[in-house]
Amino acid sequence: MKFLKYFELIVTWILMVLIAVVVIASLIQVGYAIIGEIFCTATPLINVSQMPSILGSLLMVLIGLELLQTVKEYLKEQRLHVEMVIMVALVAIARKVIIFDYKDTPWQYLIGMGILFITLSGGYYLIKKSMQTSDKKHEI
Repeated sequence: MKFLKYFELIVTWILMVLIAVVVIASLIQVGYAIIGEIFCTATPLINVSQMPSILGSLLMVLIGLELLQTVKEYLKEQRLHVEMVIMVALVAIARKVIIFDYKDTPWQYLIGMGILFITLSGGYYLIKKSMQTSDKKHEI
């Protein structure tokens, strides 16, 4: 049993390192793209057609940070915070909505994404509400 505990600890640390490497690489790539777009083009502004791609990349860095935070909390408390996982999923859906090409996307896919977003938002709301209720019970 002790072996499994150490194994889980090692795997979790390796996962955190790998996520951190991906976040740093993504941040460098996004920074390079933004700086290149601003300073290396004829017009000193970011092209509007590239904004969804840049915002999607920035949100990808945010998703990586949220995943890193989730793994860190798991390592510290040995339990998974469902609200953090739902928040990562919401940010991922928001990223997908931003980078969508609406002209070529079937309407069923858009409705499915909307239903998924509403469902996750409702779940997040209910989890937060239940956490507030349990906190109030502990205060009494």
